Amino acid sequence: TRYWRDWSSDVCSSDLAWLAAFQPRLVVTDIDADGALSGPPVTLLEDVARRGFEVIASGGVRDRADLRTLLARVECDVSGAIVGAALHAGRLALSDCYAQ
Repeated sequence: TRYWRDWSSDVCSSDLAWLAAFQPRLVVTDIDADGALSGPPVTLLEDVARRGFEVIASGGVRDRADLRTLLARVECDVSGAIVGAALHAGRLALSDCYAQ
């Protein structure tokens, strides 16, 4: 859990530089927001993207507006979003999940 809680540590940064060479895409989850419908972790996603990763956003997505936020704000190519809680709660329809 050290990496989950301390993303900016020097040890984590050196490990991530090595990892990016072999695994350029990561599922990025804010474990405090996962399933909470509290909005996507845009700052965290941008931080991961600046380190050279393509991201799949996970945790916090509430609705279609959040999906639009991810497309507009994240300074990278977000290749997807995990939206299970929003679908389950009825706050997002499957048709909302397709790129516009």
